[in-house]
Amino acid sequence: MKKVVPILLVAIIGTFAWRQRARHAEAEQAPPPVQSPAGMAVERDEHQAFRCDGRERCREMRSCDEAEYFLRNCPNTRMDGDNDGIPCEDQLCGHLR
Repeated sequence: MKKVVPILLVAIIGTFAWRQRARHAEAEQAPPPVQSPAGMAVERDEHQAFRCDGRERCREMRSCDEAEYFLRNCPNTRMDGDNDGIPCEDQLCGHLR
């Protein structure tokens, strides 16, 4: 029994680390925001789609558009505390008030 506990701990920590690494690698593959010559953000191509990947909170979003997509299309999101349909009002989408 004494040998099983350390093995289980290593397995649990390894699984957690692997999942974090996979999540980080996925975030690195996301394209950077497009900038116009004047430095203003340009609207994303309509065909560039976000996808539900388990993220639920505002701190995990990279833009207001992404937060809105997740709120409309993904289960278990926690981004609209006052249920007014505007996600991440304090962090990303406050300008929509």
